[in-house]
Amino acid sequence: NGTMDIHYDDGEKELGVDPTFVRRLNSSPSKSKQAYREGTKIEARYRGKSKYYPGYISTSHKDGTYDIEYDDGEFESHVKPEYIKAKGGGMGRSPRDNKGVSFSPEKDDFETVESPRSDNERVNYRTGMKVEARYGGKSKWYGGKITRVRLSGNVDVEYDDGDKEENVRVEMVRVV
Repeated sequence: NGTMDIHYDDGEKELGVDPTFVRRLNSSPSKSKQAYREGTKIEARYRGKSKYYPGYISTSHKDGTYDIEYDDGEFESHVKPEYIKAKGGGMGRSPRDNKGVSFSPEKDDFETVESPRSDNERVNYRTGMKVEARYGGKSKWYGGKITRVRLSGNVDVEYDDGDKEENVRVEMVRVV
C-alpha cells in the first residue's frame, strides 16, 4: 500500500505513515566499531560466554545492540556488538537461505521475499498480502496480513483481531 510503520525510540508505534513524512537519520550505532544490517551472517558469544555460535542479525537497534537468531534456533535480544563478529565477511542471508529479497535503499525496507514452502513450491511474501500465521509459534493458525518483510526473510503480521507480531518466521506463515 506504499505506507510505512514507524517504531519510535520511546516505544510508541505509528502505522500507515505516508513515506513523504519520513526521512532517514544520518547516524550509526554509537559504541560499535562495525555496524551490522539485518540478515548479516555473524558469529556471536551466546549470553556473553566465550564460545562463538553462528547465526544472523535479525534486528538492529538504535542503541547499537542487535537481536540474533542462531542457526540452532536459539534467539537472543539486545546483544552488545563486542560479542559479535562477521562470519565469512559481509552481508548474508538468514540460515534458512531465503532467496529473492528485494531491498529498496531509499526506503530501507524490503518489499518481497521468496521463501521455500516445499521442495517444489516457493512463495513471494509481500507487504499487504493476506496470510494465516501461527501466533507465537503455537499450533493454531490465525488470519491476518503482512505489514513488513524483513531482510532476514521474516515478516511482521497484523492479525484480523488487531494483534500484531513482529519478526515471524515464514515457516509460521501461509498464504490464504
